[in-house]
Amino acid sequence: MKKLCQLLLCLMLVAVIVAVVPHNATADTSFDDDSYQNTETYKFLQQFVADNPQRSNQQEELLAADWIFQRFSGVSGVNVAMEQFTVNGDYIYQSQNVVATIDNPNTNKSIVIGAHYDASASSQGANDNATGITALYLTLQRVAAYADKNPLPFDVTFVAFGAEEQGLVGSAEYANRHFGQLENVLVMFNIDSIVNGDYLYVAVENKPTDMEDLVLSCTKPSLNLTHKPYAKGTYGVIDMFGYGYYETIQGSDHTSFRLEGVPTVFYFSGNYNVKLWDFAESADINKQTMNTPMDSMSNLNKYNGSLVVERIEGVADSIFATITNSTFEQVAGNARKQLVNLKFWYNPLWPTLVVVALIALLGFLAWKHYRKLQKGSILGTAEIKNTTVFHQPDAEDIFTFKK
Repeated sequence: MKKLCQLLLCLMLVAVIVAVVPHNATADTSFDDDSYQNTETYKFLQQFVADNPQRSNQQEELLAADWIFQRFSGVSGVNVAMEQFTVNGDYIYQSQNVVATIDNPNTNKSIVIGAHYDASASSQGANDNATGITALYLTLQRVAAYADKNPLPFDVTFVAFGAEEQGLVGSAEYANRHFGQLENVLVMFNIDSIVNGDYLYVAVENKPTDMEDLVLSCTKPSLNLTHKPYAKGTYGVIDMFGYGYYETIQGSDHTSFRLEGVPTVFYFSGNYNVKLWDFAESADINKQTMNTPMDSMSNLNKYNGSLVVERIEGVADSIFATITNSTFEQVAGNARKQLVNLKFWYNPLWPTLVVVALIALLGFLAWKHYRKLQKGSILGTAEIKNTTVFHQPDAEDIFTFKK
């Protein structure tokens, strides 16, 4: 009995300690072992940020694009080009996409793998999106080495998009420039901000699909990749990009392809468990860094440690394993049939029609109310007339009384 009381006392003490310790007291997951910083993956990420600490205007984006162009050009078997375009954002300037292609002359089918390299003006963009650019480069290396000995049954195009933070401008320009070829794009893979969030998600459609199942089955369990919750972060009235509805994940470059009917696979990190309905980057305030000065290499290291390399390499492995899987071409070929029919159910006119219907209903109700007030007014001001055409007979008119 005494031992039981001691055990209960200990459990109560632990409960009190857990209750009073601040939530983020255990948020710092930095590792004493910094060996992950010696990997080629980490060195690429660190060098990219160090050489391009700001990537939000014409000159800064050009320097970053040139940096990526040189790295892409160093991969054997890859054709690299720079595609310039004009940005009409906060101000007008020139930007560019860096496009690397592994061609198969025997097919007109292709896939696109992309990540944006620019960052907001106040941020180093270490997580958003230097991590994505690093994963894109690793994937390029692996696919190129594989295709050298095992030609893929489709072209693979890798795109480092500019001006994403200005409103998905780079990806929209790419989609417009290559519009005639989009019908031959089987799938577009997009990588954006994959490390700093509490969870690593993949989003395909706002419902289960065969492509989602294939991606998850081709991904190592240790990566803890999960599908984005289908219902959360989706709004039926707001329409920012032309879907007919708004989903929080639409603010990245896959949207420019999805709007043209191209199936997409989107890798990103975050947390859908913090808010009731919407998306948050993290439950830890120290990791809520997107588009802020806190999105830096030092912050990424301090609060993620070796997870920085694990997630970057894990996403690259996931994409590579998916597109080289023996069933990928068949699954990708059927992916368009499993898209949500945006032209009907999510037509951009639906919100407008709903608003028009509500206005019409309110107008009708207002008219009915006005008619009721008008009728009441007439009844309230009418004069009582004492003249009658007929009068009710009294008793003397009907009966004769005997005296």
